[in-house]
Amino acid sequence: MPARCCRTSSQPSSGARSAQYLKQVRFTNARYTLLDSDGERAHVRWSATMAYTLDLGSQTKSGERPIDTTFELTKFEGTWYLRSAVLPKT
Repeated sequence: MPARCCRTSSQPSSGARSAQYLKQVRFTNARYTLLDSDGERAHVRWSATMAYTLDLGSQTKSGERPIDTTFELTKFEGTWYLRSAVLPKT
């Protein structure tokens, strides 16, 4: 079943509204690397290849792109939580 998330709307010059949906996304070749940790805070690098399909209404577009992201995690009462993420450049 395709995911229906990440809806974005735009206002073309014709005045008609269009919607874009992320129809499918999958990650392959995922690698996780612990960059550093002091027991309370850690930085983890995640790299993968993202394959996606967008439903643009009148057409469908697919593609792939590399992902390379660093997450900062913090430990609170024995459990690790996401504190921040450095998103890939577009």
